[in-house]
Amino acid sequence: MSIRTKLTGMIALTIIVPVILATVISFWYVKDRERERGLQLNEWSLERGTLQMERYVSDLSRLPTSLYANRDVLDILEYGPGLSLEQTELEVRRALLGMYLSREDVAQIQLLMLEDMDSFAAYKMKVSPRSKRQPSEIQQQLLKYEESRVLLEASHPLVPYHDFGPLVSEEKVVTLHFRLDKIETNQPLAILSIDIPEDVFIGQLASLQNNPSESLWFVGGGNQVFAQLGDSEIPQNGSTNSLSSDGKHHRIVESFEFENQTFYVGKSIPDRLLTEPASRTSFIIFIVGMVSLVLALIGATYASMRLTTPIKTLTSNIWRIEQGDMTVSFDSLGMMSSACSDGSSSG
Repeated sequence: MSIRTKLTGMIALTIIVPVILATVISFWYVKDRERERGLQLNEWSLERGTLQMERYVSDLSRLPTSLYANRDVLDILEYGPGLSLEQTELEVRRALLGMYLSREDVAQIQLLMLEDMDSFAAYKMKVSPRSKRQPSEIQQQLLKYEESRVLLEASHPLVPYHDFGPLVSEEKVVTLHFRLDKIETNQPLAILSIDIPEDVFIGQLASLQNNPSESLWFVGGGNQVFAQLGDSEIPQNGSTNSLSSDGKHHRIVESFEFENQTFYVGKSIPDRLLTEPASRTSFIIFIVGMVSLVLALIGATYASMRLTTPIKTLTSNIWRIEQGDMTVSFDSLGMMSSACSDGSSSG
């Protein structure tokens, strides 16, 4: 192996080994730091989003309380329709339509009066006439659940409470059921059911999504799913942060209490999204190292040529003298001295 090859290999080795070590070490070090930092940022974001979701549900639950300010409707709920059924129906329909028009995010409202099981509903700018209906299963559950006047029903297809003709769209809704009680005795007077499009809750989840690969969900007790964005599996134990079974997704969960019920907002983040900054940093270090290696090899090749060419010439001339060729010039020593002098002055 020639001196030039040895010199070039030595220089390459002294550069490529540190570059590879620096790339690997920086990747593992930065990867853990970036994962921890990414999870912390997502926890802060999810905490703010959960607070926003809590405020929305709380604000929505205040809508039925406007009926308490309507003395005529409250008397109807408490004492029955009175003498004029037509006037009673007009008052209730007016109040229900006003409530329906007060919010753009309401798909349908039903008022079920428990005295005579009279039911009214508002849907698509229309209010149905009075009809008889029995409480649904979840409405019956609300009547038995004394600890809270509000129950949130999981996402389900919208079904009109009354005959409004064919459905305009097959959308899914989340229903908030509110029990209207008599103020003095807490006697149930009516149940107001408000259908909110599922897309409203999905939109709030979408505001917390930083990448399409992330999944989010809004759930309640008993694994009730109110909204889900993405196809990631929702963990059974929704109240704790965890790692998915395949180890490729991180789950962070925030919760809030409302009307003696617990709700969870969760997020699933692929691990690769958290470690991408580390990969980019390591790639940049590797590229810089490779560029440095190429430049060093070019410099080493040039330097070795300057140093080894006079030596090769001198060796060749000595061999020629040994063969009896006395016409050889001895300027090779001067060439080598000049090369060494150039190398030392440039250094």
